[in-house]
Amino acid sequence: MITQAAKPVLSVRGLHVSFANRAGLLRSAPPRHVVRNVSFDLFPSSVLALVGESGCGKTTIARGLLGLLPETAKVSGHITCEGKDVLALGGAELKIMRRRMQVVFQDPGGSMNPGMTIENIVGEPLDIHESAITHAERTQRIDDSLTKCGLSSAFLQRLPNELSGGQRQRVCIARALMTRPTVLICDEPTSALDVSVQAQILNLLNDLRASLGLACLFITHDMGVVRQLADHVCVMQSGEIVEDGPAATLLDSPQHPYSRQLLSAVPGKCLDSAGHIVPSPANL
Repeated sequence: MITQAAKPVLSVRGLHVSFANRAGLLRSAPPRHVVRNVSFDLFPSSVLALVGESGCGKTTIARGLLGLLPETAKVSGHITCEGKDVLALGGAELKIMRRRMQVVFQDPGGSMNPGMTIENIVGEPLDIHESAITHAERTQRIDDSLTKCGLSSAFLQRLPNELSGGQRQRVCIARALMTRPTVLICDEPTSALDVSVQAQILNLLNDLRASLGLACLFITHDMGVVRQLADHVCVMQSGEIVEDGPAATLLDSPQHPYSRQLLSAVPGKCLDSAGHIVPSPANL
């Protein structure tokens, strides 16, 4: 929950990302603009939902925050995390910043090495960022992180294919927590899961943001998921934020036609002509 005195952990101002288009030998092609003039703030212990259809630029923003865009990308604007200009960092400084910002991807199976044990998957960030720690400390931190995510030490020697989809996503979240980040970027982390498992993962993320003070950027196309988790919402269309505001306000009274369109796709939610949610008769 955002307090009035809270300062943002992450600030994005006027972010613009474009890619060069291929052209013929004797002609040039205009660049492809993927993200245009995007600005938002991310606060401790809060969840900002970045919502929009596939291809609207959400994942490009996430990769830009993490410094994972290809060299062909042209990036302008400002990304400030804990007072540091992320776009100006390189080498060792960027590596340190990546410890502070971690990511959970959509497909948990695809983001894990199938030949590695859960112990080594979760411990991999320590091998990269804190290789000097003792084996005993490494083991304890892995066990602690798994416990936070609802998994016991019985999972340590298992392989990814021995786990369910929900368990694999818990492992990915546990891995992301290993560097003790202040910012957690979740890129469609529940879209590949069954509905009942989705709810469990959302509850876990909600508990973690409260207990660890995480600032969470939650990327999704599903307004139903947003209602369960977000404090603030930014709606993206064609690379731009077309509407943003407190989650309760935006979800109950969306102003932009595209926001209304996304909300109308949520099962059981109907909008009146003014864009307000019509209560279900079962709840009256």
